[in-house]
Amino acid sequence: MDRAKQHFVQDALEAYAVAKLTKLAEQDNMAINNDSDEKYQIFYDYCEERDIDTRNDHKVYGKMYKDHLPVFWNNLKITFPNCKFDFIDVEKDFRNIKKKGDFVVRIEGETNRDISFSLKAYKGGISRIQVCSGTFNSFITNFLFTPDGVGMYLTENGTRFKGSNVEQRDNEIINIGKESMLEQLHQIDEINPKVKEYFVYGDKAENFLDVEQDWEDWSREYGYMGIDLTIDILNNNFTNQEVKDRIVKMIGFDGEEELLLLDKKRVVDSITNEKLYNIIHKIREQNTEIKFYRHRKSIRFDFVNNDEVLLSVEVPFTLQKNGGWFLPKDKKGAFYKKENMFLEYGQRRPKKSKEINTSINTYVNLGGSGIFQ
Repeated sequence: MDRAKQHFVQDALEAYAVAKLTKLAEQDNMAINNDSDEKYQIFYDYCEERDIDTRNDHKVYGKMYKDHLPVFWNNLKITFPNCKFDFIDVEKDFRNIKKKGDFVVRIEGETNRDISFSLKAYKGGISRIQVCSGTFNSFITNFLFTPDGVGMYLTENGTRFKGSNVEQRDNEIINIGKESMLEQLHQIDEINPKVKEYFVYGDKAENFLDVEQDWEDWSREYGYMGIDLTIDILNNNFTNQEVKDRIVKMIGFDGEEELLLLDKKRVVDSITNEKLYNIIHKIREQNTEIKFYRHRKSIRFDFVNNDEVLLSVEVPFTLQKNGGWFLPKDKKGAFYKKENMFLEYGQRRPKKSKEINTSINTYVNLGGSGIFQ
């Protein structure tokens, strides 16, 4: 399944989750609006419009939802007794206003509130979850400015600019008094052009099989360089509180959205699960500090309270192929529509290879936090 279709399937399942939870509320006579049929129809229409097979394409993730949403529903009933509920799909609307929530739980009764949930399903397990990604440059820029769309940022006075526009970015950094970081940031800027010169435009890299070892070596070398420069920038240009606030926001523990996490074996959410609720709130306490350091191929961020590590977050620095070479599992050549040409196995894709870039991901080590014990 390609990335575009996988995204459609995820969106479809969010619509399914809202319909399923509404149906469960109706069955217990606890629904604000008895509109599960309409919500199921939205789900079926979405799948039909995008040629999604509701049986096969949903096979792994769909089972998680069917197994665990009733558990989540029962936990809600216990946590908010004598209430009625509605479930509203807001993913599209919230995406447009840069919020992470996928659906809202509306509660009426002894408690009256709307709770926005970010829904994440992981077939590999929720012990270590991935929450966001970017480039070496965007990792730094996100500490300085408010993200406003892909690659775009907002200054405090509302100026919108493109992060890849180095001149404008630098001017905005100078305007906020952080010009001391520019020397190191410019060294990070130089990494991707060097990578592209060799792997995107160089003759040797026309076939990945000829540069596979080079790719590993460059990923390690420039990953370490990115880590060291980034740690230097963080240490010399941000307070510990500023670093902590940014990482808390990155991992979704800032309180703006709640979390609902599913895998094949379990469901955990940040409202009804006492252990996850407590660790999120303890991390946000003033006396919890953040410590960060290089750990193998990553920057590790530890949230520490009274010498106890509450939670660890790892951000690996590497290079991302982004499909720059044609590497199908069957190792056979084929005509590739998006490039409008026949490609041999390992051949560089002329268009797609231009997306080769530095890469960071963010992983939250929930398994080491003790919430599953």
